[in-house]
Amino acid sequence: MPLVASRPSNPYLTDANLDNAFVGQRELLRSIEAELRSPEGRAVLLYGPRRSGKSALLLQLHRCLPSPPLLPVYLDLRDRAHTPLGHVLLELGAALRREVQMPPEADRYASAQPSEAPFIHDQGQHFQREFLPALYQALPAGYRPLLLLDDVDALDGLADRLPAGTCGRELLPLLSRLLAEEPRLCFVFTSSRRLGELSTETRGLLKGTRERTLPPLDEEAAQALLSLSQAQGVLPAGPGATARALALSGGQPYLLRLLCRQALEQAWDQAAVSPVVVDAALFDAAAERTQKAAAPYLEERFGDLSLAERIVLSALAAAVPEGGAALIEELPGTLQGQGVRMMTREMELAPEALCERDLLVRRPGGGGLFFRAELLRRHVAQTHPVAGLRGELQQLVPAASALYEQALRLHDEGSLPEAQEALQRTLRMNPNHGGARLLLGQVLAEQGRLEDACRELEEAGRAGDETARMALLRTLLSLGEQQERSAEEERALQTYERAILLSPKDAVAQERRAALYTARADRAYALGDFEGARTLYEKAGRWERVAAVAERTKNTELRRLTADASGCEAEGDFDRAYALYQKLEADEPGRWQEAVARTRDEALMRQHYAAGQKALAGSDWDKALHSFGEVTRLRPAFQDTAVLLRRAGENHARALKIDGTGSAGRLFGAVPSWAWVLVLVGFGAVVGAGLWRRQPAEPADSVKGVLDLHPEKPAASRSGPKLPKLRVEPEWGQAVGRETATAALGMVERGELREALGKLQEAHRLDPHPGWLYDLGVIHDQLGECDDAGFFYRAALFGKGVTADDRPLVEKRIDFLDGECQFKRRQMSAADRHARASRFIELKLCVLAESMLSGIATPAEVGALERCLGRTATAVAPPAQKPSRPRGSHGPSQRTPTTTGATDGTGPALLTVKVTPGATVFLDGAKLGEAPLKQQSIPPGAHTVLLVNQALGQQSYSINASAGTTYTITYNWHVKH
Repeated sequence: MPLVASRPSNPYLTDANLDNAFVGQRELLRSIEAELRSPEGRAVLLYGPRRSGKSALLLQLHRCLPSPPLLPVYLDLRDRAHTPLGHVLLELGAALRREVQMPPEADRYASAQPSEAPFIHDQGQHFQREFLPALYQALPAGYRPLLLLDDVDALDGLADRLPAGTCGRELLPLLSRLLAEEPRLCFVFTSSRRLGELSTETRGLLKGTRERTLPPLDEEAAQALLSLSQAQGVLPAGPGATARALALSGGQPYLLRLLCRQALEQAWDQAAVSPVVVDAALFDAAAERTQKAAAPYLEERFGDLSLAERIVLSALAAAVPEGGAALIEELPGTLQGQGVRMMTREMELAPEALCERDLLVRRPGGGGLFFRAELLRRHVAQTHPVAGLRGELQQLVPAASALYEQALRLHDEGSLPEAQEALQRTLRMNPNHGGARLLLGQVLAEQGRLEDACRELEEAGRAGDETARMALLRTLLSLGEQQERSAEEERALQTYERAILLSPKDAVAQERRAALYTARADRAYALGDFEGARTLYEKAGRWERVAAVAERTKNTELRRLTADASGCEAEGDFDRAYALYQKLEADEPGRWQEAVARTRDEALMRQHYAAGQKALAGSDWDKALHSFGEVTRLRPAFQDTAVLLRRAGENHARALKIDGTGSAGRLFGAVPSWAWVLVLVGFGAVVGAGLWRRQPAEPADSVKGVLDLHPEKPAASRSGPKLPKLRVEPEWGQAVGRETATAALGMVERGELREALGKLQEAHRLDPHPGWLYDLGVIHDQLGECDDAGFFYRAALFGKGVTADDRPLVEKRIDFLDGECQFKRRQMSAADRHARASRFIELKLCVLAESMLSGIATPAEVGALERCLGRTATAVAPPAQKPSRPRGSHGPSQRTPTTTGATDGTGPALLTVKVTPGATVFLDGAKLGEAPLKQQSIPPGAHTVLLVNQALGQQSYSINASAGTTYTITYNWHVKH
C-alpha cells in the first residue's frame, strides 16, 4: 500500500513516551496482579535487562490495576542515590496525597518545603509514624497503597560510600522496615539485575520479595507492535515479516522498536519509487542500520557479562551461523578452534548463565544453544572476536599471572633455564596465557633450541599476535641458516618456504630460497638434466637462465631432428623424412623449405610407383598408366618406370582388343589420347633422362595441366593443419548475400555439402563478397577437393574476405594443399585459367570468371562473360598506339618503373606494362595477365613484377606502390640490355 504524501511522526521512537502503545506481557501483568491480591503478596521484584520495557510495564500497571483494592503510585529511583531521603519522601508523599485526596490539615507534607521541613533528615521516621497512619485513615475501605519503585538496583551497594541522609544510604533500610511493619503497603520493584546478583545487604533488606522475569515479546505482541505503522500507510505483510523481526531482535522491546523505526524510515525513503510494505526483506535491509544505532545498548549488554561469559559468547558468535545452534558438548572444541586452550569452571557454567540472561536460548529438546537476537550475534562476532580478548584470557588464573611476572624477572636477569621452567609452569596453569608462550619461544631461541622455539611461537601466533608472528619469522630465518651450515639443504628450503608463507614479501627469505634453488639447478644443468634445471630456475625466479635452458633444449632437439631427417632420407624412408623436415620448417621457417619439397616429391613419387606396381599386378591398366605417368612427370628416368609404363600401355591396348596392326586412326580412336602421351613419354624417358636436367627451367606459365591432375583424398583421411571454420560475419556484404550464405551454413550442419556449395555460389552471384569465397574454400576442403579449396582460399585472401583470426590457419592450409596438388603452379598457366573461368561461367560465378580472364580473354570468352554478367557484348577496342621511345633508348631506362599521374594519395595504384614482342605478367607470383596491360589496379605496398616469355626468358622489377600513382614498365626482348 503506498505511503501517504506527508511523513508523520514515527510511532517507534524509543526514548519518548514509554507508556505509548504498550503491547504484550498480558500473562506477566495477570501474574503480578494475582500476587498482589493474595494476602501474603506484599512485594514483587521485576527483573529485566536495561531497555527491556520494565518502566513501561510499571506505567501499564499504574494504568490497568484495579482500584480498589490497589492504589498504585509510580516513583523512578534512577539517579536518586545522592538525593536527600527527605526530598524523595516528600515527592512520594505528595503523589500518595494526590491519589487519596487527603485534606491538607491531615498531612504535614502538604505545606512542607524541603529546605524548612524538620523531618526530612529523620531516616523516614516521620513518614512511617505520622504520614502513613494519616494516609490509611484517609483511604476508603478496602484500598491498599502500591508503591511502583523503578530501578531499585540503582541504590544497591552504595550505603558505605554515601553520606548519611541520602537516598542511596537510607531508602533501602526504610523499605525493609516498611515491608516488615506495614502490612497494608504493597511494592513492585524493577531491577536490571536478578535478586541473586544484588549485594548481600540488599538481598537481606528485600527479604520475602517474589521475583518475576520480564520475558521477550511473543509473536502476538510483535504483530501488534508492527501494526502501529498502519496509521502511517504502511501495512505489515503477514507472519513472515513478524517472524523475521523477532529473529533479528529476539523479541527484546527496545531492539524491536528500533528495528521497526529504521524499517519505517527506509520505507518512507523508498515510497517515492514504489509502494512499500513491511516484509521480511525490508527488515533485512534495515538490520545493518539498526545494529549501528543499537551498538551502545549491545555493547552495554556485552560489558555486563563476566570474563568467562564474554569468552564463551564471542566464541559462539564466530562459530554459529545465523539461525544455527551449537551443542553444549561441542563447546570445548569450539573454544579450542579459536585459540582458547583451557576451559575453567566459570566457562563451563557460562552457557547456563547466558541463558538466564536471555542472551542464549536452549534448543527445544535440550542440548543445543542459539542466539536469542541475531543483531547481538552479529555485533559480538564483528566487534568482539576471541582474539581481542587475549589480554583478559591471560588473567583467567591469577596464580599463573603471578608466576609469569616472576618469569619476566628471571629472563631479565639472564637466568634462562629458570625462566623457562617458570613459563612452562605458567602455561600448565593457564594454556591461554599468550604472553607466557611468546616469552617461552624467545627463551628457547636464545638457548639455541630453534625448532622448539618455532613450535611455541607458531602456537602463540595462532591467536593473531603480530609480535609473535615477527618473532617466528626471525627464528625461522635463523633456523634456515643453521640447517644450511649443517648441509641440510632440503630442510632449509622447507624452512624458508615456511618463512615466505608467513611473510610473502620478506626479501631475506626470498633471496636465501632462490640461492638454494639456483645451486640445485646449476648441478642439474651440468649433468644434462635440462628439464629439471629449467623447473628449478623457475622456482628460483632466474628467468634469464630459464630462457637460456629453453634455447639450449631447442637447439639440441633441432640437431636431433636434423640428424633423424637426414638419416631417414639416406635410408630411403622419405615419408618419415618429410614429416621431420616439416617439423624443422615449423621451427625455422624458410630454412628447410627445399628439403620439405624434395622429400615430399620423393615420397609422392614412390607412392605412385608402388600404386602402379599394384595396379599392374591386379591388371588395372588404366590406374597403372596414371600412376606411372605421375612418376614420369616427377622423374622420367626413375628405375624401370619407362618399361612398366610401356607394358601398361600395351596391356591397355590389348584389353581393348587392338592387335597393333590396325590403322593409326583406329588405334588412337580406341585408346585415350592421354594414355598414348604417357606411353610416348615413357619410350623417350631413358633417352631424355640426361637431357632434361641441362635445359633451363621453364617459366611458371609453361607448366601444363588440368584441374584434376592429382586424385583427391577425403578431408577426413588427409593430414595437415586444422580446417578453418565456416563464417558469416555481420559486416560481410549485403543482407541478401548474408541470408543466402547463412542458409548454406545450415545445409552444412545437416551434411548437405554439395547443396551448400550451390547456395554459396548463389550468394556470390547476388553479392560478390570475398567472404563467400572463403566459405567455398572451406567446403571444398571438407570434401577433399584440394585444387578448388586452395584456389578459393587464395581468392578470399586476395579480396580480404578472411578475418584476422582465420588468416594464419588459411595460410597454413594453402601451403599444405599446394603440396597436395600444386594448385599454385596450375593457376598461373593460361590453360588452367581458361578452363577454370569456363567452369565458373557455367556456375554463374561471373565476377570471379571475369577476374580469371583479365588480360587473356578471347572474343568468345568476352561474349560469354557479357552474357553471364547480363551486359550487351561490345566490340574490342583496338590497342592504343605505343608511345615512341627517345632515340638511343634501349629497353627500360631504369630498373624501377616510371611513374605518372596523380600522386595525391587518393585512388588506387595503377600498373601499365608494354612488352615487345609479348610476355605473361606475374604480380607477387600470381598471374596478372598478358602484356600489353593497361592501368591494372594493384594494392599499395611492395610488389615484385615478373615478365615471362617462354622462348626468350624472364625479367623482374620491384615496385613500392603508392595510392593514386601510375607505374609504367616498358621492355623489348630483342634489345640487348
